[in-house]
Amino acid sequence: MTLYDLNKNAYAALPNMTEAEKRDAVRLICNFVDSGDEDYFMLLNNELHYYTVFRWAERSAHDVAVSVMEIVKELSPNLKAVERNDDGSAIEFWLTDNENQCYMFVLFGYTQGVIEI
Repeated sequence: MTLYDLNKNAYAALPNMTEAEKRDAVRLICNFVDSGDEDYFMLLNNELHYYTVFRWAERSAHDVAVSVMEIVKELSPNLKAVERNDDGSAIEFWLTDNENQCYMFVLFGYTQGVIEI
C-alpha cells in the first residue's frame, strides 16, 4: 500500500468540510495565488485523468479562488480537506465520490507548461 492509498483512506473517513472551513479554504487559495508569479494554474488528478488549466490574467486572486472552489464542488460535494502541501508549491483538495472513493486533486502553478502562439 502506498502513502497515497493510506492518505486516501484517512481523508475518506473525515467529515465533509463546513461552510466556515470552505471560506478558510478560499482564503488559503487566495494567498497561494498571490504568493507566486504565475499566469496559469492547473487543477490535476492523474488517477481520473482530470486536467483543467486556469488563466489568472487580470482576475483577482479571490475570483480565481472562488472559481476553483466552484469547480471542485462540481467534481464532488463531499469535500474533505483543502491544504497547502508541505513545500508550499500546491494546494491539495481531498474529496470523495458517491461510492466514498477518495481522490486528491492538486492546484499548482502551470505558467511554464503553457506556450502561447
